[in-house]
Amino acid sequence: MSDTPATSTTQGSNTSANFPAPVLLLGCGGVLLTIGALLPWVTVGSFLSISGVTARWGLITLVAGLGAIAIAVQISTGRLVPRSTDKALAIAGAVLGLLSFAIAIYVGFAIRDSIADDEGGADSSSSASTGNDEFDESMDEFERSLEELFKVGTGIGVYATALGGLAVGGGAAMKLRRDTTA
Repeated sequence: MSDTPATSTTQGSNTSANFPAPVLLLGCGGVLLTIGALLPWVTVGSFLSISGVTARWGLITLVAGLGAIAIAVQISTGRLVPRSTDKALAIAGAVLGLLSFAIAIYVGFAIRDSIADDEGGADSSSSASTGNDEFDESMDEFERSLEELFKVGTGIGVYATALGGLAVGGGAAMKLRRDTTA
């Protein structure tokens, strides 16, 4: 009877040894990548948002997130492939994380640049003056209201994807470093 508790304690410590902080960070980053792909990447005013999965970049990060989750589960359990592949899986995780982070940065800058182009191209002072100052002021106010209504912005999904990519890449790098120093 005394052997059974010792065995279960050993198995419990073995499980925690296979599920260290780097693997937890890798898995949580994968979850964040997956959620980020489903969240809005572009917002138009307060009435329209476009999620990441409606474009190929979002689909890539969704697959990367699911892959990172699968890698974290495999490294922590070691059931599908031998333990000798943990290093290769960690490298794959690092690539997925860096790729996802790069996509989020690219999309974020693309949205920012398109906003800057729109703002730079539309000059409200170029409106034709009618000679009626009151009418001109009300038209300028109407134009500002429309610009605010249709203001394009970066959605929360881009930020979640960038953070998830960093977490996946960081967790994978920590796993690789631990494996090489051990």
